[in-house]
Amino acid sequence: MNREATRLEQLFGAIPGLFQHETALYIGASARRAHYLKDFLDAGAFVTILEPWPTNVAYWRGKTSAVDLYVVQGDVRRIDHACLPFQHYDVAFWW
Repeated sequence: MNREATRLEQLFGAIPGLFQHETALYIGASARRAHYLKDFLDAGAFVTILEPWPTNVAYWRGKTSAVDLYVVQGDVRRIDHACLPFQHYDVAFWW
């Protein structure tokens, strides 16, 4: 089994139906990597990226042509709920 398949098996074992949620808080998406972000979007989830670094925020804001992706600059240790589009999320993903 390849590494990617093993990761997905572990994810689905821990969180059945991981990509079947309507809203997802995706914590920490850099310009170089955002594992499984596309899977959330392809499944129809509205995704909020919470990212502390300004360069990564600018990168992802440049990619938000879809209405189902929202980017917030912030630190997960001090989330200001007023800056998030939802008060609650179906799943939080921090890879």
